[in-house]
Amino acid sequence: MGGERETAWLQAAVPWRGGRFLEADQRDRLALAQVSAPAAALAAGVTPEADSPLEEHLVRAVLDGLCPPAFAESTTGFAGNLLKAFDPRFFLAMTEGGVASRTTRSRFADHASNRQRSLAWQRLRERDARFGKAQAASRFTKGQKGTTSPWGNAARALAAIVGPCWLAAEIAIIGASTSRNEWTTGGDLTVGSEPFGPDPDYGRLLQVLRVSEADTAWWKDQYGTYTDPLSRGVWALALVCVADASVVQDCLGELDAVVAALPPTMVTALTWSSSRFGKAYLGRRLPTEILTESAPLSARTHLLLAHHENLLPGDPPRGEWVVRPVGAPRKPPLEPLTLDRLREMAALDRGAVTWPVHRALRVRTAWEPTSEHLEALRAAGPADLEFDDAADLLREAEYAVEDVDLPDIYLKSILQEPACYPRRWVKSVPLRWSQQHPASYLAPIAEEEGWFASDAD
Repeated sequence: MGGERETAWLQAAVPWRGGRFLEADQRDRLALAQVSAPAAALAAGVTPEADSPLEEHLVRAVLDGLCPPAFAESTTGFAGNLLKAFDPRFFLAMTEGGVASRTTRSRFADHASNRQRSLAWQRLRERDARFGKAQAASRFTKGQKGTTSPWGNAARALAAIVGPCWLAAEIAIIGASTSRNEWTTGGDLTVGSEPFGPDPDYGRLLQVLRVSEADTAWWKDQYGTYTDPLSRGVWALALVCVADASVVQDCLGELDAVVAALPPTMVTALTWSSSRFGKAYLGRRLPTEILTESAPLSARTHLLLAHHENLLPGDPPRGEWVVRPVGAPRKPPLEPLTLDRLREMAALDRGAVTWPVHRALRVRTAWEPTSEHLEALRAAGPADLEFDDAADLLREAEYAVEDVDLPDIYLKSILQEPACYPRRWVKSVPLRWSQQHPASYLAPIAEEEGWFASDAD
């Protein structure tokens, strides 16, 4: 514990939740120095003592958006209960008719079950009675049906208990991204409050984002007025997820400056949250052309924009789930970006947030298999991206790895160094090889050559 390989050991313990078996002195030695370490500890079942420094560390990581909720169901303790109760995926699921159910569309079926969330809320109330009000705030009450009240009110209630934080801001931005046709703006506000700054009102943030989504002057004014890291990071997330495409284009310079100046941990939270929005296909989509306009920008900024690229014909309605019509022309992902830029983007994070890059590499490799494309796949590394229906386009035939016909020389390269390539490619290559090179069954060969013939014969 506490060594250079601490995070790797914690990640290895996730499948069987080995963190449950750590003794108190072992837990005390956990450093959790790497960005991904707190998430690994929670997923592995590490449960610190109440009010201990380790618990404080894990709780802070959850509030800072550094614990992706993919393993929320297996988490325990105060930090785990916070993650279950305020899981962004639950609030994403609420955008589908106001009911967050495990039976809704599969893109949202991975949040904690209602029973698990109920138990989490119960434990949070036992810890602090104020969480009772937060639980009530996250529900639709009389007169709130069809409004954004639960998102804004839940974000406000969380901030009232723990202070301004990334998790509360993300919940508010989810509410701001909802369909204008299905949801009217609602929720509580504090008179004279601000959407950003040292004491933000996340209910006001939600409402002002919906009102100002197309107002470039407002976005630039907020950028210049609020310069603290949390305000700047939330501003950037709201920009890529909510602002009109014309506003994003006008603010590309400011966005790139924010990404360059934010602390690394907050850049990570920004990237993970942006990926969640993009995979959920919530909010408006950005035209591919904006990637051309953003050519001088950093690879990280390109990745944020890539999460929200529109690959559907026309301009899909904001906040509504639209599947590409059957027979509609396919659109190459990230077409304006060079292969070198895709390599840079893939190298930023070997996790699931780089799914737009993997999607683009699949298409380019399928359409024109070259050694350069193979090297780009190698640069992407052994990412384990099991895409779900969150980005429906990923399951369309033209984006499927399994259907890519690679020349033998490239198949051999992947087979010889499987640890160097994305796992989904590695899994598909043996089948593809066997299909292209059918082998004779061993039984007829053995009989013909008398492998097992007895001396008596």
